[in-house]
Amino acid sequence: MSCFVCERMLQEGRMLSHLPSLVAAAAVFVTRTTLNRYPWSPTLVRYTKYSEGEVREVAREVVELASTPSTSSKILKKNSSACNTVVKKYSSSKYGQVATVPLDAGEEGEEVGEEEREN
Repeated sequence: MSCFVCERMLQEGRMLSHLPSLVAAAAVFVTRTTLNRYPWSPTLVRYTKYSEGEVREVAREVVELASTPSTSSKILKKNSSACNTVVKKYSSSKYGQVATVPLDAGEEGEEVGEEEREN
């Protein structure tokens, strides 16, 4: 699912304002939240150097952009099916149909039990 989110965000010009590592971290955050896991653990903070707040902000933007058709198709005036190739690819059973799962960035202040924090 994280790969889908990253590939989908490559189609969005707005994401160019963020570092690629932050977009990748946001993809992990969105994936973990969508799968009902604690979104950002101390281990992820240690390895990425991004706080949960930094990642959550970009994750919200990712969910917003992923839930709408690619803006690049409007700008380039191309056939929308050509710009939705990533969605079509990840809607196949080969990739677990992850493109059909509604993404979630969680809510501010949303708490998860301590036992789930390290997962």
